[in-house]
Amino acid sequence: MLALKTVSQSPLLRNALLLTPAVLLALIGVSHAQHNVPILTCPEGTTVDREESNSTRIICDVDSDDNPDPATDLDVYPYPDTEPHIIHETDLPPLVNRNYPEWYRGQGPDGLADENAHHIYYFLLGPGAPAPGYDTENLFCSSFYLMPGKTYLAHNHPARELYYVISGEATWYAGDETFDARSGHFIVHPPYVSHGFTNTSRTESLRAFGCWWRTDEDPEDVLNFGGIPTNPCLAREEDTSTGYRVEPVCPAE
Repeated sequence: MLALKTVSQSPLLRNALLLTPAVLLALIGVSHAQHNVPILTCPEGTTVDREESNSTRIICDVDSDDNPDPATDLDVYPYPDTEPHIIHETDLPPLVNRNYPEWYRGQGPDGLADENAHHIYYFLLGPGAPAPGYDTENLFCSSFYLMPGKTYLAHNHPARELYYVISGEATWYAGDETFDARSGHFIVHPPYVSHGFTNTSRTESLRAFGCWWRTDEDPEDVLNFGGIPTNPCLAREEDTSTGYRVEPVCPAE
């Protein structure tokens, strides 16, 4: 929720409003119980529009605009007292899923990827993201690299997932689908759908951006559980591991 509070009528702040989580109830009759909400300020030359503003957005009217029609008058949004969060992925440690076999993840300790890891990812944002990553709720995102010629072994997980392929080419397996993925492909894996892919280049990494997210339909802790191989017996050795699921889970030798 958002709330509004008038500020000093100095020349600089005349007609400006501070939007804090304490006063919207008095101004537009909306209750709230949220803390640590940024203070928002209608910029100089504008005044808050009390009719169009509500609990989810604040509208500021341009004072010099005399158009009486709210559908076509000049409006702007307020400015926050917060700054953007800017990092580079190389500010973060390279990681690999610790649930995967050693031949795949390499010998790095505690989930850290080393030069032997078949893929690496950088934890950009998510619940409990360590600095300088961005700590947020209900969303986990990372940049992802699959090494040349390597296969991301078939796996699944409770969280829903998306991938956007930035560069490279791959043979992609998702459920019963197999297709050639390249730069610009956008893929969504519903919860528990098996998936994996093979980098078809022998010289360049496959680069992608991936996210898990939580909806109201999902358990609160759904982002806490990493992927596990769909065929754990085959995944014991690189020679028998595949990027697509096989049934039965552990075929007879």
